[in-house]
Amino acid sequence: MVAEVGAVEGAIEGYYFDKKVDKLSEAIEKVMATAHLKAKSIMAEGFSGLTIQQIDFFTRIDLALQDIANIYENQMKLTVEKVDKKAQSILAAVDKMVYNCNKALLSPQMHQMAHEVKAVFNSLPFVDNRPKLTAFFPVFVAPSNREFEILIKCLGNFPALPNSSVKPVLYFNGKEYPSIRNQPDITFSIPLHDLFPLGGNSVHRIRSASFDVTIPYQDNWFWSTFWPSQPFYHYQGSVYLLPESPGKVTIYYTKIREVEERDSIKSDEFKQNSRSIGVEGKTMTKPYTLQAKPGWKIVPETVQFHIIESRGDREHLDTLKNKWEKHLVTPEEVTYLVTTHHYGDGRHCGKILFIITADLVRTHPVEETIKEEFVLKWGESIVIDESKGSWVIRFDSFDGLHNEISGYGKSRFFRVEPSGGKPVIAIDAPEQVTSNYLLSNEQAGG
Repeated sequence: MVAEVGAVEGAIEGYYFDKKVDKLSEAIEKVMATAHLKAKSIMAEGFSGLTIQQIDFFTRIDLALQDIANIYENQMKLTVEKVDKKAQSILAAVDKMVYNCNKALLSPQMHQMAHEVKAVFNSLPFVDNRPKLTAFFPVFVAPSNREFEILIKCLGNFPALPNSSVKPVLYFNGKEYPSIRNQPDITFSIPLHDLFPLGGNSVHRIRSASFDVTIPYQDNWFWSTFWPSQPFYHYQGSVYLLPESPGKVTIYYTKIREVEERDSIKSDEFKQNSRSIGVEGKTMTKPYTLQAKPGWKIVPETVQFHIIESRGDREHLDTLKNKWEKHLVTPEEVTYLVTTHHYGDGRHCGKILFIITADLVRTHPVEETIKEEFVLKWGESIVIDESKGSWVIRFDSFDGLHNEISGYGKSRFFRVEPSGGKPVIAIDAPEQVTSNYLLSNEQAGG
């Protein structure tokens, strides 16, 4: 990357011009033409995710070159090596920035280049009472079916305008739009639909409209007293119309829900025979238990006693029948008491074969995610419904970049911020899309 402008000396050869051959006017044209080709090449390949930053960057490069041409107009026919050393260093700095700018630049590099562009502007000298234009604002506007005026501001220093009877003029599509304010910035009012007629709006693409601006100044040249004429500085600027929406917002809500799971269990086959007592007339009563599996609980109403075989010579007598009764039911186990009889006198004693069954239940946490999709227009907002669970926002922008955010903060084109105690997704208004690091000190007109 190029160093601070003050450290760039005239010895640096241009990347796109030859100091010993090219006149200053030719060198400026070459660098500007190269910047335009690079910008068009990047945009032609589809938006890269940095396009808006790059549009800002190339806009500033254009203005820097136009300011050089205006300030050093009396040296435009000299070869670059013969012009003012300051002009050489500024042109070399801009030239190197254009050379270094490419589609693959990452955000920190764009920040660095933005600082370098600002250094170029800060190094441009003031000449007499002549204007110095540092930026057009806004760079981006949003489409609308509604008629309204766009205020285009020329930011910079315009010391001679308060005393001038001639107004700056913006020219677009054969029409003239005189300034409506000249201090601290120059402001023009132009209908949105003059710049961008309805019917051409795009869902996914940026449109542009270029215009020309003339700014009068006072010429302190000695002979101007005898042959008065009104000199002007000439600038070209652009406004970019954004797509109808910056992209799709998807909110993913995640909630933990307890899910019930059921299973069944059965005991081994149990057998009880009173013959084993060996004493006539005796009764045998024994407990039989079914244990739940670890981590599971028995569903009480599903417990069942299943008879495989029940016999004995006196089964017909209620008092001597084989009997069973539910003795204990807990979440962990169920116990039955089983009674059989020894009849004696050579008869078959009470005998029973059976199993015990039950349903089991357990709960476990399950993470469930639902998603809600929105397509919001510039400046719109929606409330995040935290009752639906924790949330993550995915933003798929019109130029193919994806952003995710899971808390308060700012991402590309949108912010998540508290409003009335609730989190709100706010889509940035178009003026906020302009790279703040380029305009932060100029939006107030300074």
